[in-house]
Amino acid sequence: MQSVGEYLEPGYAPKPDQLFMDDATYAKALDAIVLTCTDIALTKNGQLLLGKRTRHPQPDWWVVGGRMRAGETFAASAARLLKKELGLAVTPERLVPLTVFSAAWNQRAFEPVSNGTHTVSIVMHLEVSDHEAEGLVFNDEYSDHGWTDFAGVANNELLHPALHQVAQALMEQKG
Repeated sequence: MQSVGEYLEPGYAPKPDQLFMDDATYAKALDAIVLTCTDIALTKNGQLLLGKRTRHPQPDWWVVGGRMRAGETFAASAARLLKKELGLAVTPERLVPLTVFSAAWNQRAFEPVSNGTHTVSIVMHLEVSDHEAEGLVFNDEYSDHGWTDFAGVANNELLHPALHQVAQALMEQKG
């Protein structure tokens, strides 16, 4: 992937009491902004980990990830989300940028659900060991999971086009 820049001005620090909004305020914000997410292409031996999400947007097969918080780098956000969603603790330095996509969704998890949401996802890549893969514990956001070879994801018309993009980027990276 071409380089991805991150610039945090020295002295910038989000105020902890401003990091979260009540649901009604957050729903209004979702109507007005494009949400930034960090998703993680977790790979092992040429296979990509997909989880079957139980929530909007995209209650179907997807990579793990979620909202980025103010003041986080892409890698720090991805490391936090890996711990939250899979119980996997990794240092941010292990995560590298893979690809970026924008997705406008018809539905979202917050009311009014039918207002949808628009996200930009910075996809980070992490290769895990067999030992790390064996210790993954999915949170309640997922009902199933599985490892699939990159070409299988790229060519599966039933999967979201963003997953095709992720798989293609992984195949290009592999060379």
